[in-house]
Amino acid sequence: KLGHLREALVTYERAFALDPEDADLVLNLGLTAWNLDLLEGAERMFRLFIEKRPDHPAGYNNLGSIQRDKGNLALAIDILRDAIYRMPDQSMLWNSLATVLAEEGRAEESLIFYQEALRLDPKFARVWHNLGYTYSHLGRLGEALEGYDRALELTASAHEKIETDHSRSICLIGMGRLEEGF
Repeated sequence: KLGHLREALVTYERAFALDPEDADLVLNLGLTAWNLDLLEGAERMFRLFIEKRPDHPAGYNNLGSIQRDKGNLALAIDILRDAIYRMPDQSMLWNSLATVLAEEGRAEESLIFYQEALRLDPKFARVWHNLGYTYSHLGRLGEALEGYDRALELTASAHEKIETDHSRSICLIGMGRLEEGF
């Protein structure tokens, strides 16, 4: 959390050598590798996490997201879709699938999956942000602004607040509300 990712990675690697069965350690090792853009290593850790905790959505969510980052959108969709069949009540999976669909150019279709994520967890701030972003790209700026406003109400993360404020500002400028947007 202090931004010392390389040091964290080395520490996680040492801890993994001592206890390779600790699933939470494997997940954190994967997340750290991902943050360092070590996608192959992160992918291996998320696959290992799935082996250790096959009923935990984070492994599939992160593995699908890694595939998205690598440009393997069809594989990302397959991973996330299969995980949703296993765990249909996990809003994070629906959100990630919607995001991949939107990135694949299927923004209109992605709205269905964002709506399902919100039905499962109406207080999931990231989904509200992603929904706003998708509406914005579809030219539905009023609905986008509603999504961004709801995300700002719900998020506790300073980073997500900044990102959502930025997206909201661009939306307002697009609506011709320049002073408010700036």
